[in-house]
Amino acid sequence: MKKLIISCIILMCATMVKAQVRIELPYSRSIEIKNGKWESWPSNWDSEKQLYGSIPSLAVQHLSGGSYEVKLYDGGDMYTDKVIYDSVETEKIRKQFTNNHLTAYKYADSKNYLWTDNITLKQIAKSPSLWVSTAKAQIYLWEHELGNAILYTAKTIASAPKNYKTSFKATKKYIKGTWAAWSAWQTMPSNTYFQLNMLRENSEYNFKYYEGGSLVKNYNITYDSARTKSVREETKNATAYKINGSSNEYIYLLNTAMSTIMNNPDKWSQEKDAVILIADINKSGIQTKIK
Repeated sequence: MKKLIISCIILMCATMVKAQVRIELPYSRSIEIKNGKWESWPSNWDSEKQLYGSIPSLAVQHLSGGSYEVKLYDGGDMYTDKVIYDSVETEKIRKQFTNNHLTAYKYADSKNYLWTDNITLKQIAKSPSLWVSTAKAQIYLWEHELGNAILYTAKTIASAPKNYKTSFKATKKYIKGTWAAWSAWQTMPSNTYFQLNMLRENSEYNFKYYEGGSLVKNYNITYDSARTKSVREETKNATAYKINGSSNEYIYLLNTAMSTIMNNPDKWSQEKDAVILIADINKSGIQTKIK
């Protein structure tokens, strides 16, 4: 009798450890590698139900330590893989994207990666309801061998983008290896404004700039603490946001803050010396200031 009880306890413990949970992946964004580089993530989420008539799901089973079995159910197909927590890659991407909520898991049999944001596979395996209840919980599937990636979330941000009027613009050109002086401020036509939409709480935004109602610039940007610290050595009231997917391209806020702009659209135009500097210099060789 005692042996039977012990055997039952062992069996129950083993069953608990190997329990599999399943979460739905109702919203997605996707990108591909083009010309050797990853595209920028689109600002809008796609509804899997509306696009494909069904909602994919992910089953997660904790195996041992940092190892997990994941099964992706998509359109009647099922893909089973083993992923392993990668501490080196996790540290690398957290520094690269200035986001300490990212966690990387390497596929055991390929070069592909699964990332989680604002949640971990351990948390999902233990309490799958956290996938829905945790703000901005996201899962990235990086398929390097196929050159594509997909980002999933359980719910999207409901806030609509806001418009911020601008009246003046100045530019600075890169000529023969040297930056020229800033041009004089130019009065812009009516219906010139920039637009902001928060993608990730207080860190990632979609930035669009319109001149006379026509879209001129469209970037996803992420707060860069290291760059901000560097530029503040020369410009005290500056904040840097890296243009996603770019090399050394930034948007800077001067004498204002993102929280001020987002929370009070009218105050932006009233702030003394508030300027946005757009340094998308690789293609155009031009820096732009707007106010």
